[in-house]
Amino acid sequence: MSKYTAVVLGAGWRGRGHMEAFLANGDRFDLRAVCDLDLARLESTLKTVNVSLPMYRDVDEMLEKEKPDVFCFATQPDARLELVRAGIRHGVKAIAYEKPMATSLLEAKRICDECDRAGVKQIVCHQHKYGAHWRKVKALSDSGALGDVKMVHATSKGWFFHYMTHLVDYAMWLRGYPDVRWVTGHIHGRGKLADTHPSPDYVLGHVGFEDDTRAMFECGVM
Repeated sequence: MSKYTAVVLGAGWRGRGHMEAFLANGDRFDLRAVCDLDLARLESTLKTVNVSLPMYRDVDEMLEKEKPDVFCFATQPDARLELVRAGIRHGVKAIAYEKPMATSLLEAKRICDECDRAGVKQIVCHQHKYGAHWRKVKALSDSGALGDVKMVHATSKGWFFHYMTHLVDYAMWLRGYPDVRWVTGHIHGRGKLADTHPSPDYVLGHVGFEDDTRAMFECGVM
């Protein structure tokens, strides 16, 4: 079984979660270094996870010196493309980062195109379906105990760029990732457009799949 070297950018609570995940899977990953602009926060996080690692304030310096296989970052979404390009520039094999993938379809397409051209694998963090609670939901759905499922209704009071990507991923997973036949959507309100995850106040999406099942997604205050 291959073992991969890894580095993490971002020492907030989400970055700490990624550090802990790499450390908990030491048979597959060798966490080499961590990076954050705030060295005090970085030192505090390393103390919390009880590990001593090289610390950097500059991501290019870290990637150049450590030459990792896996580059993982937990930052605000407006930095996605810039950091993906840094990983590609330094020859990493895989890039893991937080949702949302981007704040526009154009940027998401650029990320995909540039990773594909460089032969770099990428993954957006949708971690919940690996938890025991979601595994039970999946087993229940697959067992037939609920009958013939025709609709998945996934909702969150949180706003679009915080939660919608999770809802879509989990609903698609529960249904076995069927092909999509049609999509319709509605949005309302501008109150969250200035947020770090800019979103309408409310989003409703309705999806029809090729197997004649459907999904409905709702995010926001309504």
